Formats: sequence, C-alpha cells, structure tokens
Amino acid sequence: MENIFSFSINYKLFFRIIYILQNNPDCNIYFIMERLKDEGIIASSNEVLDVLNYLLVVDTSIIKKDYFFNESTYEYLNKELIASSFQEKYYSLKCDKVKRIKFLLCADTHIGGDIYNPILINNVYEYAKEKGVNFAFHLGDLLDKNNLKANISLFAKDYPKYLKTYGILGNHDKLFNLKYVNRSRNSFDLRGLLFFNRNFYMISREGIEIDIGGINIHLNHKLYLNGLERDVFVNDISHLDKKQLFYLSSYMIHISGHMHNGFLYSYNSNTDQKLYIGVPSLSNFNKGKTCAYIVDFILNERDRKIIITPLKFYENIEEDESIIWNIDKENKLIKKLF
Repeated sequence: MENIFSFSINYKLFFRIIYILQNNPDCNIYFIMERLKDEGIIASSNEVLDVLNYLLVVDTSIIKKDYFFNESTYEYLNKELIASSFQEKYYSLKCDKVKRIKFLLCADTHIGGDIYNPILINNVYEYAKEKGVNFAFHLGDLLDKNNLKANISLFAKDYPKYLKTYGILGNHDKLFNLKYVNRSRNSFDLRGLLFFNRNFYMISREGIEIDIGGINIHLNHKLYLNGLERDVFVNDISHLDKKQLFYLSSYMIHISGHMHNGFLYSYNSNTDQKLYIGVPSLSNFNKGKTCAYIVDFILNERDRKIIITPLKFYENIEEDESIIWNIDKENKLIKKLF
C-alpha cells in the first residue's frame, strides 16, 4: 500500500528530475540543481525538494541512496532551504479508497535527549511492521532541543528506515526552524531529514488533517482545550469535558502528543461523537509503560470501527487490551489514562 495519500506536484519539473535520477541514480541535490540549470530550468531548491518529497513518499524506488548524515549535505541544506516555505498551517492528506488501514502512532522520541531510547524505538517499529502496519505518524518532538547536528546524526544512524513515517513538528523541533528564520547556525529546515532517512517525511510545521474514508482526523503536537494549545502534561484526565474540547468539533478524531502520557477520551454529543487520542512518549524507560499505539481502521460498510492497541515494553514489546470504538454506533464514555 505505497500510494495511499494524494498530493499535488509540479509535473513538468517532476519528470525532468525523474529523468536525471534515472540516469544518475547516485546523484544528490547539488547535481540535480546544476543539471536543471544546464537545461535552462529555473527551479528553487524548495521546488526540487517538493518533488523529492513526493518521490520519497509515493515511489521510493526512484531514489537509490540514503545520504545518512554528512557535513556537506547538512551545510548545503542549511544554506539553501527556506523555512518560510514550509507548511505554515495544516497539511491535508486523503485516502478514500481503502477498506482497512493500519498505522503506528508515536511521539516525543527526543532524539539526543536524556530520555532518548533507540532500542525501544526500533523494537516498536519492528513489532509494528510484523503486525502489518502500513505506515507511522510521529506527533512531534522527534529531536531534543539541544545539540542539533549531533541529534540529526543520531537520527540518521538510528531511526528505523523500513516503515514510512509522516511527521509534524513539536515544540522542540520548532526551535530549530524558528532559529533558521534568523539564520542562526544552530538551525535546520527539518524537511531535509529525508536526505538522511528516505522513509521519514516531515510534512507540516503545525499539524495534519486526514480524511480516511470520509472520517475527519486532526493531528497536532499539543492538545487543544478551550480553543488553545495547552502546554501541559496531563496526569489526570477526569477534568476534561466536551465544553473544553468543543473547538475541534469539525473533526471526529483528534490525536496529539507532547504530554508523554497516553490517554483516550470520548464523548457523545447530540449530533455526533468524538474521540481524543493522547499519544505517549516513545522513549519511556519504565517497564510496563505504554509507549505507542497501533491503530486499525476497519471501514467495511456494515461494520466501521477503530481498534486502538496500546503497546507496552517489558522484556519485549507486548500488546495491552485493545479498545474498540465504533464509527457509526454509539460508544460508551471512555476516560482512560495510560
């Protein structure tokens, strides 16, 4: 299931870059830019990167090489990519021709930070792949806020490359992009991570809107309460109520990270029902602590439902009891903290 999401792309530039890559499979962005210039094609580095993003998401076979971390690629990207052209608001993805889709939800890996746990990250990804997961969403704080180059180098070396991952920026990640606007040395446009891992696709600064079979889903790093992003770590969800969460009423499902603890909260309104999913940190050292979810969308006409399976780490990755949430039938109230 490679091509599940729809994208818009400059196809004239797209076909020229494909031609260059097919004839020069080990080339890099420097070479592509020079060849386009030789052919009289004026394209910004951002336009070229958009095409490479598309190729990496839709057809990874066209690009043969992972660059891993090297100083020359890093310095070139840091010089040429313009952070202001990064998706400022919400990025929309749509897949409406599937009957079943399964993905991994993870967040807050804080690569390079005190809680960074590469063994756990790889164990969870391997387990997800074995369970037939199609792709992953990373809900932000991929990197820790300190030592940018070292963190990117760890990402290039350690982060799993065998499962396509769509990421959004967390508050730690945004520090690098915000600093980039001021041309600070400690800065990087994190779209460039695809050059070090061709299956990691950082697609938005703020969040993602997804349409899966007509179900509207909102993904953001932080939880929205009373219409505002809440910079809090939730240890007790008993106080949450539908008035606080009403801001997101246009979405059936809202998914967020940031709080490091996982939670599920649902309620029924007069007209519809809502589900809120808080994604735990995928760097939890504590054995028996939930560290990620596998989410299984089953979209049969007669039985549309979502199965959320928490993953816990003991000696190995183990599944906790799954929660079933019916899309077209009334559900019982859920208030669960992991």
